[in-house]
Amino acid sequence: NDLRKENMFFVFHPESTRTMETFRTAFPTTPWIFLYRNPIDAMLSQGGDPAFSLEPSSMGKTFIKKGKYTMDDITTKGMTAVQQATFCLSALRNFRDADGLGLAVKYSTDLVEDLIDTIFPKHFHTPVGRDGK
Repeated sequence: NDLRKENMFFVFHPESTRTMETFRTAFPTTPWIFLYRNPIDAMLSQGGDPAFSLEPSSMGKTFIKKGKYTMDDITTKGMTAVQQATFCLSALRNFRDADGLGLAVKYSTDLVEDLIDTIFPKHFHTPVGRDGK
């Protein structure tokens, strides 16, 4: 909560991935990461979350139509897959337009070490000292 801090990190819910362009417009020189993981694990995690909307976004509806399906054809698991696909498509579109400010990071058991040893110092240019480790 200290406004004098030079470095801040925001974590967004996966559904907000679709609005990354707004964030990038507001902070055009800010590096960012897209944390991804095994799609099956993500689907199981999100599909069981009551806060996760199974109502497709406009992007999700377009995705379904391009596949020649109707909303009635899509099961709950299928809708979860559609939602995951729209998150990734949005991230890919933003990577293309971000001039190297975006970085895809795979969720893994080594994630903390990857963040501390590589991502913070090399991508965010924010070294983590001994206290931070």
